[in-house]
Amino acid sequence: MYDDYRYCDEARERNFMLLWKCNKCGHEREDQPGINEGGKCGYCDGMYEIAGESYDS
Repeated sequence: MYDDYRYCDEARERNFMLLWKCNKCGHEREDQPGINEGGKCGYCDGMYEIAGESYDS
């Protein structure tokens, strides 16, 4: 069980997403917590860093 709010039932119900931005080219993507977190950019070989959060209100 996760203690982090990003993994709680309410976050899933509200469609909580993490925003990721490449530190080199600026490409942005959005993924659910625990899925494809961080990683290497396929466009320029930069690295994705967390840039924010979004969810349905």
